[in-house]
Amino acid sequence: MFEQRLAGRSVASIARALNDNGVPCPSGAADPARNGDRSKREEKSRFVGK
Repeated sequence: MFEQRLAGRSVASIARALNDNGVPCPSGAADPARNGDRSKREEKSRFVGK
Protein backbone atom coordinates (compact mmCIF):
# COMPACT_ATOMS: atom_id res chain seq x y z
CA MET A 1 0.00 0.00 0.00
CA PHE A 2 2.76 2.45 0.89
CA GLU A 3 4.76 1.60 -2.22
CA GLN A 4 1.66 2.10 -4.36
CA ARG A 5 1.03 5.52 -2.83
CA LEU A 6 4.65 6.55 -3.30
CA ALA A 7 4.36 5.43 -6.92
CA GLY A 8 1.55 7.97 -7.37
CA ARG A 9 -1.56 5.83 -6.98
CA SER A 10 -4.48 7.70 -5.38
CA VAL A 11 -5.76 6.83 -1.91
CA ALA A 12 -9.21 6.15 -3.37
CA SER A 13 -7.72 3.77 -5.93
CA ILE A 14 -5.85 1.86 -3.24
CA ALA A 15 -8.99 1.63 -1.07
CA ARG A 16 -11.02 0.40 -4.06
CA ALA A 17 -8.43 -2.30 -4.77
CA LEU A 18 -8.47 -3.42 -1.13
CA ASN A 19 -12.28 -3.66 -1.25
CA ASP A 20 -12.22 -5.53 -4.56
CA ASN A 21 -9.76 -8.04 -3.12
CA GLY A 22 -11.84 -8.62 0.03
CA VAL A 23 -9.28 -7.16 2.44
CA PRO A 24 -11.12 -6.37 5.70
CA CYS A 25 -10.87 -2.98 7.36
CA PRO A 26 -8.31 -3.53 10.13
CA SER A 27 -10.01 -1.44 12.81
CA GLY A 28 -13.46 -2.82 12.06
CA ALA A 29 -12.19 -6.38 12.26
CA ALA A 30 -10.08 -5.80 15.38
CA ASP A 31 -12.68 -4.04 17.53
CA PRO A 32 -16.14 -3.95 15.94
CA ALA A 33 -17.85 -2.76 19.13
CA ARG A 34 -15.72 0.38 19.28
CA ASN A 35 -15.62 0.91 15.53
CA GLY A 36 -19.23 0.18 14.61
CA ASP A 37 -19.30 2.99 12.06
CA ARG A 38 -16.74 1.16 9.96
CA SER A 39 -17.57 -1.79 7.76
CA LYS A 40 -15.81 -5.07 8.42
CA ARG A 41 -15.62 -5.60 4.68
CA GLU A 42 -14.66 -2.27 3.20
CA GLU A 43 -11.78 0.10 3.47
CA LYS A 44 -13.04 3.63 3.26
CA SER A 45 -10.80 5.94 1.29
CA ARG A 46 -11.09 8.53 4.06
CA PHE A 47 -9.45 6.07 6.48
CA VAL A 48 -6.66 4.89 4.20
CA GLY A 49 -3.55 6.98 4.62
CA LYS A 50 -4.34 8.25 8.10
